[in-house]
Amino acid sequence: MLSARELKLSFDDRILFSGLTLGVDAGERVAIVGHNGVGKSTLLRILAGQQKAEEGRVDRRVGARVGVLAQEPQLDPELTAHQAAGQGIAELKDTLAAYEEIGARLQRGEGDAHQLVDKQAELAARIERLGGFDAEHRVDAVLTRLGVPDPQARVGNLSGGGRRRVALAALMVARPEILLLDEPTNHLDQSSIGWLQEELRNYPGAVAFITHDRAFLDAVATRVVELADGRIYVHGPTYADYLEGRLERMELQQRTAHRRERILARELAWLRAGTPARTTKQQARIKRAQEMLAEAPPDGPRIVTARKQSAGRLAKTILELRNVSLGYGDRVVLRNLSLIMVEGQRIGVVGPNGAGKTTLLKAVLGEVKPLSGEIVVGEHTTLAYFDQHRESLDDELSVRDAVTRETHVDVGGRRVHVHGYLDGYLFRSDDLVRKVRSLSGGERNRLLLARLMLKGANTLLMDEPTNDLDHDTLGVLEDVLLEHQGCALISSHDARFLDRVATDILAIGPDGTCELFPGNHEMYLRLKAQREAREAPAPSKPAPAPTVKPDPKPAAPSGKRKLSFNEQRELEGMEAAIMTAEEQVSALQQELNDPDFYRKNASQAAQKSAELESAQAEVARLYARWEELSAVKEGRAV
Repeated sequence: MLSARELKLSFDDRILFSGLTLGVDAGERVAIVGHNGVGKSTLLRILAGQQKAEEGRVDRRVGARVGVLAQEPQLDPELTAHQAAGQGIAELKDTLAAYEEIGARLQRGEGDAHQLVDKQAELAARIERLGGFDAEHRVDAVLTRLGVPDPQARVGNLSGGGRRRVALAALMVARPEILLLDEPTNHLDQSSIGWLQEELRNYPGAVAFITHDRAFLDAVATRVVELADGRIYVHGPTYADYLEGRLERMELQQRTAHRRERILARELAWLRAGTPARTTKQQARIKRAQEMLAEAPPDGPRIVTARKQSAGRLAKTILELRNVSLGYGDRVVLRNLSLIMVEGQRIGVVGPNGAGKTTLLKAVLGEVKPLSGEIVVGEHTTLAYFDQHRESLDDELSVRDAVTRETHVDVGGRRVHVHGYLDGYLFRSDDLVRKVRSLSGGERNRLLLARLMLKGANTLLMDEPTNDLDHDTLGVLEDVLLEHQGCALISSHDARFLDRVATDILAIGPDGTCELFPGNHEMYLRLKAQREAREAPAPSKPAPAPTVKPDPKPAAPSGKRKLSFNEQRELEGMEAAIMTAEEQVSALQQELNDPDFYRKNASQAAQKSAELESAQAEVARLYARWEELSAVKEGRAV
């Protein structure tokens, strides 16, 4: 469906990639990963034909339509969401109109009936290929599934995330043969991500996508390609395959570098010894040594090494919300939330799009006034905000000035030159004079993270912090949060990220109700499922089958089965066994419901949860066995 051969592209004095070759077949879903700034989005634009490479060629199957989801999609602000999403089926609409016109002509008896029927059959086949007869209704359905509940809302009134969801809806409705997606899960809630995963797994065309979402990658990809060192490295279909392959490559590079260093040292020692170069062999050896000395060593992978201020001290009151309701005008998005944050708590905020997650963070900052209730920020609480759209960065500033205008910064009590500090976030010396507007989405995130870590705030407010972060920077962000001595309130759709960092989950429902769950995202889903199972109505009993008179048979011998000696002893000890099992369940529940457990033993949460499930199952088994033995003893039917 799509192939790129020997692509080369440079940016200023830096070669992004050279000799790059990549192919994507129908039914394949290729995930593209790599550091921010290595050219992933640029590669996607070249594959789409939106940008030219300096060398090489890109071939697409003849007649194949290409659909692209950019990081910042361009949509007509005057259109409604329905109109914008429906632009992808303009050809389908024209074909449907032609099909209906032929139907009308057949009803009126106009023209050659055989020719018209043949033409109508041809149009019907094209309609099916373009999405089917119900594609017009599918527009609103897809918008709803992707979190755009009002199809008549003007695009110009939507947030940046809302516009991305409309652009993605247009692609999923149009269903082009080649689908190129840049961070498709950004600004999607868990429900929308689950729907998109299923759609892509069943997609008949060729799909290539850039993503930081590890769970999404595992669920969708059939192959992972890594863009690094200006080349493509191919890995298996999971995030673990990518990490394993990358680690093996890094180990090989290290061994090669060590071998080169040993050879250089030997050649240098030989040259310094002043060995006379009388033979052709000795002259060739000198030439080889000179070439090796002149050759630059291969660049190893650059790693983000985050440096941050220590968090300031916290008072007894850190952040408290007392019966807070939030909204706009007559619309209430969050109702009666009461919350007291304690030191070390990292609360992940989850909920559908539009549920009020960003509004909650802005209310804590004081930018949104509560409709009712009170928000109390502690006397020694200092807040730092990582905003969803990175709007706090001034596009006209240089990278260096966006962080500080000082030559040195204070990091944990040490003075560090700003160049060295930003090098820890993978900004090279020549990057520091670049304008912020020239940065990729991931580079903007790295810059914002570098500035945020300088503030030394003890309470972090983070709105979708994982959007556009590469996998390495994402890991560093996780480590920074795990080591942070203060508190954090984090709105995120990234389940894997919340599994790593959250000590509690604040779930906001579609109706604005809120509930705090102990543990990470996995524990939240488990507790939620257990509650739904308990609250589900009991299945109705089936109607009794009609009585059928049995054929006469010899009467069974009378008499009742009695308990055996071992069964009698088992029954006598059953009550004590049940009490012991229930005490174990109670102890495990108490341990898992304690927020301190997740702060101190987060790695054991999954194991403890499995132990709780096993203990609950044992209680259920013991009760069932007790009923069975009691029925035998009392002569009742089992």
